[in-house]
Amino acid sequence: MTKTGVGRHADYPARLADMVDIWRKEWRQDGEMPFYMVEIPAWSYGNPDGSIAAFLREAQHKAAAIIPSAGIVSTSDLVYPHEVENIHASKKEEIGERLAWLAAGRTYGIAGMVNEYPAFRALELKDSAAVVHLDNVENGLSPDAILEGFEVAGEDKVFHPARAVELKYCRAVEVRCDSVPRIKAVRYCFKNFAIGKVHNHKGLPLIPFRTDDWNE
Repeated sequence: MTKTGVGRHADYPARLADMVDIWRKEWRQDGEMPFYMVEIPAWSYGNPDGSIAAFLREAQHKAAAIIPSAGIVSTSDLVYPHEVENIHASKKEEIGERLAWLAAGRTYGIAGMVNEYPAFRALELKDSAAVVHLDNVENGLSPDAILEGFEVAGEDKVFHPARAVELKYCRAVEVRCDSVPRIKAVRYCFKNFAIGKVHNHKGLPLIPFRTDDWNE
């Protein structure tokens, strides 16, 4: 296991899928019972800038993608700065609402329910800049200004805060950083404690992501 915890969680998606399969069989709901989960909360986990929790959130999303009739609620924006050492963050009603929207739209087929989160799709490298293409941002992003929470790294794998602006003509985000002349990777809110401030126009937060496969 590496110090980041990535080794510990590498098989998490498959293990969670097996666990859900067992539960469904026990409840005689084989392959039918919806399974919805919530991202583990932003918290210090001993080091707010560490990435153990970020790797686990990433694994949760991968699990939701491979489990039939499954989904996940992103909660990166539902925490206050002063809650860095409070694992029981106060914004619980909002989490319940998002779970309800997920169930209403996917399980009960109610049209118009907001449950598709902005998510990373592809990375386009342009030496000193990088363009992050996103899904589920048909009507653009909010805030309509400088976007916070993005970091970039070069060959040395050291991440630095980046300037990020929306490219409205292609529904993407361009990131730059004077300290990284040749960008190799981009991360967004990929830390134990990071508050997501980027949303689509339906009010749902951009899912934390990384474009690299580095184990650190």
